[in-house]
Amino acid sequence: MISADRSVVAGERGPFYYMLESFARHWERVDVIGTRPERVVSTQPFPNVHLHHPTSGKLAQAGFIARTGRRLCAERRYAVMTSHDYNPFYNGLGAWRIARATGTPWIAEIHHVPGHPRAANLRERLDRRVTRHYVRWAARRAGVRAALVEAAAEINRRKPEWIVQRTRQAIAARRAEEGRPVARGEDPLRGARVLVVGLAYKAGVADTRESAGLRLLALLAAAGADVCYHDPLVPRVPEARPAEVPELESVPLDSATLSEVEAVIVATKLPEGAR
Repeated sequence: MISADRSVVAGERGPFYYMLESFARHWERVDVIGTRPERVVSTQPFPNVHLHHPTSGKLAQAGFIARTGRRLCAERRYAVMTSHDYNPFYNGLGAWRIARATGTPWIAEIHHVPGHPRAANLRERLDRRVTRHYVRWAARRAGVRAALVEAAAEINRRKPEWIVQRTRQAIAARRAEEGRPVARGEDPLRGARVLVVGLAYKAGVADTRESAGLRLLALLAAAGADVCYHDPLVPRVPEARPAEVPELESVPLDSATLSEVEAVIVATKLPEGAR
């Protein structure tokens, strides 16, 4: 495993420590190649978990990862190698060099891309651009066509359309159960009251740029639905919004509102306790 975590080697017990504790129960041996720590307390937190950290800085990190990985692979055979990747991707570059030299299967994990879906500053714009190029590069090295990566991105872009279609089907099914079948050629969304929960692009913020909720409101309204939304951090829809979205204010998320709607779509998870 190639990770930038430095907490375990420093003796701290956080999420990474407990993840390694779980891995130790299921794997014969786990080796973790990390970055230079501020202090070293233990390089073997569990009998079969070994930590390898450099004394050099980040500029030499990819080389350290490659050398250490090749040495370890020469000593024993590994079932799989994972790298926790982020810009500047020295973990992934080091992992690729190990995989190329030893044939060890390699999995790259990118948990978060700074600047996605909307960059807040120049650094995040750079991170997003570098990540896009890295993913394409890694896909080519793995024998995955770049078209597949682009196809996955297209699937994500079209997810709101898929959700609207599923909502349409759910309303039709519900009406049929109630003995109010939708007439042939009629769109179940026309005139249906639909609530979208969450208008910000992610939980805990008021930023609606790249908002999936706005996209859903636009698609629903274009289909003739009577739309409303709830988001305590976005009291009214922004002026910069799709043309199909009418002027709306956030409605309460209570029993009265829920009794008036035929469908509820959760676009953004609300923070704990938010109503």
